[in-house]
Amino acid sequence: MNRLALILLVLTAASAALAAPQGQLMYVRGFAPWLESRVGASPRKLSHGSDVFQLAVSPTTGEVAYLEALGGQNSPELPPLRGMVLSRPYTAPHALPARWHSVPAEWLAWSGDGHTLWAGNSNGLLLNWTTPGRAALPSPDSSSSRDGGVVARAIDNGLVVAAGGAGEQAIFTTGRHQALLEALRAQRRWPEVASFLRGYDPVQARDRRNWRFSLPAVSPDGQAVYFAANLGQGDEDLRNNFTFFVFRFDLGSGGLLALGKFGGHYGETPTLRVSPDGRRLLFVQQEYASAPQQPVTVTALELVTQTARDLTATDGGRGDLNRLDGFCWLADSRYVAYSIASYRSEDAFGEEFELSPRDYTLYVKDVLTGKNVHIVRGATQPGCGPR
Repeated sequence: MNRLALILLVLTAASAALAAPQGQLMYVRGFAPWLESRVGASPRKLSHGSDVFQLAVSPTTGEVAYLEALGGQNSPELPPLRGMVLSRPYTAPHALPARWHSVPAEWLAWSGDGHTLWAGNSNGLLLNWTTPGRAALPSPDSSSSRDGGVVARAIDNGLVVAAGGAGEQAIFTTGRHQALLEALRAQRRWPEVASFLRGYDPVQARDRRNWRFSLPAVSPDGQAVYFAANLGQGDEDLRNNFTFFVFRFDLGSGGLLALGKFGGHYGETPTLRVSPDGRRLLFVQQEYASAPQQPVTVTALELVTQTARDLTATDGGRGDLNRLDGFCWLADSRYVAYSIASYRSEDAFGEEFELSPRDYTLYVKDVLTGKNVHIVRGATQPGCGPR
């Protein structure tokens, strides 16, 4: 092999190594928590006492929280659960306080700064636990910077943000939304924006019931807040589907920017997640509870160029519809993990239609190419830890 070929081989190998997914990946499989110290590494089953139903990973500390059953194995119904936390090196779990014992929680999530843990259900249960010595976030619907210094949250009629210990300021409210409209008008060169503005009805916008907006997503560095809104356009009787545009609120200038090139997206209110490096955004639209035939999309958006890629477009599966069970950014900001189940539209309205954990597949995808780099069958609730 000549010297030039050897150099090219070394550079190619180095490039491939750099492109490999970085950061921990955890998930639930077979009612047990599993850890891959790096994507594709031999998975390690983490210590647990009984069946695990919920799992969440702190994006900053790597602590693993999970809810395990107090009794019974593989129960078809949600049993009473207790909260547990595992810290590195993940050998000895400890129980959360007594109020986390025997809780019927349906979801579990960490705050953006990785120090407040939340659990709840659709019947009003809401619990939180904060790392000793750390300040708790105001609600599970809030989003924070990596250091916790910037916190944004939704209120009944808009979004507010607080930075550096100062009081909250409004990003927008449904009653005072002119700045949103002007930000969108500044992007009318994009066809989807122009079409939306031609049909814009100010009478609809004055009715609070017509407004839908996402929860805020604060960038890790605390410089920006991203959110999606429908500007009060649409009919709430149409299955809760509306056209959403994404906006960026700049903490430094207080200005609003509409991501016009990204366009409008019709569907259920989306969930947004900023990548750890702040350069990309996940735009996720999930199924609506009364409309199981509505598909899920997981879209990765490059914030500088506003180029987007639908990651779910390359999923496999046995059907034409899908359902999501968790997603997260890998620590390197290039890869996304999500768990999704595929099913047939003709089965969606069957009396006994139900998906089991075995129906789900966890994908790790390269947001630059959309390619699968790792697949785990039967894995749900992916959690991404630090490098």
